[in-house]
Amino acid sequence: MQRVVVQTDPVNDDGSLVALVGVQTGVASGRVIVFGYRATGWHQLARLAVSQFPIIPATPVQIADVTGGGRPDFLVLVAAADNTPGVVVGQWAGHWELIPNAGPFPTSRYVARNPHFVGNRLVSQYDSCTPDCASGTETPIDWTFDAVRGEFTAPNPPGWVAPAGALNHRAA
Repeated sequence: MQRVVVQTDPVNDDGSLVALVGVQTGVASGRVIVFGYRATGWHQLARLAVSQFPIIPATPVQIADVTGGGRPDFLVLVAAADNTPGVVVGQWAGHWELIPNAGPFPTSRYVARNPHFVGNRLVSQYDSCTPDCASGTETPIDWTFDAVRGEFTAPNPPGWVAPAGALNHRAA
């Protein structure tokens, strides 16, 4: 089972064109493929695995410069049990990758709880799950790209206690 489930129109990338295609390869797996246009036609620039969650078919891929490099970044949404996470596909250190996030949760390539681009920022939601997740308070999380580490970071949302050893752990 391989089928294209999302795609973008070509966008400018530092004077050339790039486009993204999301392909579902299994029930809970897929890949995103970044193509670049050169004089001889379209060429594959990157092929990145998306595992654990299926790409949501026919969902618009958001495009913005959220890594601050003046190049396009893509947000591809995936399906999870109780929310809609996503992956940010961007360029770091000269190649395309799924950009990780390192806080306030354990490092992951998935940004949980309804991520979206607001201008040139990545924003998601944190659910306090108090008294339970169905009636918990949702707080927006603003992510910042750390160009040195090549990952997004965010402050601890209200009510979150980071595990010992986490990048954003603060001793009580």
